Amino acid sequence: MYLLKDFSSQKMEHNKHKLTLCTFNCRFVKSSIDEIRNHCQIGDIIFLQEHWLLTQELNILSEINAEFLAQSTARLVYLYRQTIWWDWCNV
Repeated sequence: MYLLKDFSSQKMEHNKHKLTLCTFNCRFVKSSIDEIRNHCQIGDIIFLQEHWLLTQELNILSEINAEFLAQSTARLVYLYRQTIWWDWCNV
């Protein structure tokens, strides 16, 4: 799923029954921190492409937004809002 509209200047309210997915080609995480933070404002799960981080640098992702946890597998990196798992379990 692609984020088709730029919501970076808007804050959206998160509803526990709605899950918002975003994808972002960041072309190197270290130079895209602000844009990733903007995506964290609107999405519950953010998939990052072209992060260009070494395995030992993946901890940077956990420091972008305190509300999000980071996971990585091979080439896929994603951030997810910590509260969504609890909210979805209690639907």
